Amino acid sequence: MNDIERKVFRIIFNNTISHQPVTLKQLKIKTGRNEKELRQIIKSLIAQNRIKWDKEKNKWIVYMEDGFIV
Repeated sequence: MNDIERKVFRIIFNNTISHQPVTLKQLKIKTGRNEKELRQIIKSLIAQNRIKWDKEKNKWIVYMEDGFIV
């Protein structure tokens, strides 16, 4: 992961732990990136099997390197 992917991953991870869904607007504010860039970063994280969107629960599932799932 590069730096911006790591930053987005940590934001999603931290919000998942605190049970507060992160929005695209919040990601734009916290990262300073535009929507197009953030969508590409999120797609990259999904392709790397770092995160997954659970449609039924409307929340992110975060996969840690050690196999820990949140």
